[in-house]
Amino acid sequence: DRSEPAGGWARQLLRAGDALALTVPPTTALALELEPFDGASLVAPLVLGAAAGAASLSADGALSLSRVVGEQGAAAELTVLLPPHGPGAVSRATLNGKVVRFDALPPLDGRPPAVRIRGAWAGERFGRAHEIVAAGGFSGGRWTGTFSVPAAVLEQLAARNRSYDLSYDLDPNSNDEANVPWLAPGRLLIWAKYKPLLNDSFNAAGSIDGTPLLMRKAYNTIAPSRARFIGHWADVTRLIKPGVQQTLALQLPPGLKPQGVHFENVESLLSDEAALLQGTEELPHLRTPRGVEEAT
Repeated sequence: DRSEPAGGWARQLLRAGDALALTVPPTTALALELEPFDGASLVAPLVLGAAAGAASLSADGALSLSRVVGEQGAAAELTVLLPPHGPGAVSRATLNGKVVRFDALPPLDGRPPAVRIRGAWAGERFGRAHEIVAAGGFSGGRWTGTFSVPAAVLEQLAARNRSYDLSYDLDPNSNDEANVPWLAPGRLLIWAKYKPLLNDSFNAAGSIDGTPLLMRKAYNTIAPSRARFIGHWADVTRLIKPGVQQTLALQLPPGLKPQGVHFENVESLLSDEAALLQGTEELPHLRTPRGVEEAT
């Protein structure tokens, strides 16, 4: 149950025969909505490639984009389709109140004219179900990988704990609450999942920076059932050092390769009005009109 981002969902424009490639994070269900597009009916700029709360184009060609949201650390390429009956050219563009570079795109295949803004969203990337990649590949047995968790992740979990008026018994020797991964969602978990799903007859061990982890078996029922085994997991909340590169080591049965190792209980860190597109100075074909930077 995920609420809509502050600026709405990102949109893309497809032509017949186009291929759309999407990365779907672990434990995620994805629904797509496709609808016809008529560029001639545009009455306001339409932002593609990121969620945007509002977009406007003034009579003198000033393009204003506000409440634009993107995932921290991710590459960004925003395309803004322009209404066909507007001023015809963009003279200046602002994103969340800041002047940004842009380049003009000619109308293609019946599409309206557009401008493109490129760069990278500021901040360190840490997405939903953020994956930890095995160092040097993996062929079974000992698995190792490095990761860094931004402080904002722990702040997100702390805020969730404050918003839940529930107390969980997190003593693994007390009752089932601590041993059910979908309870106590303020914990930062690491998962090792397998495909095809296996039974729970084997064990796994792990550590972070040499400190042993309590590796538990997960089931899609509260009471353990061998036929409902869905992977190994560990609560790593107390072992995380924000902003520091750490090493996860897992000992798995020889010849057994997990489908993936990832974090759980975190929503993607987003850039918004306080963290704008950066890095456009590395793209020489994007030019800022003379005098614009001085005017800001």
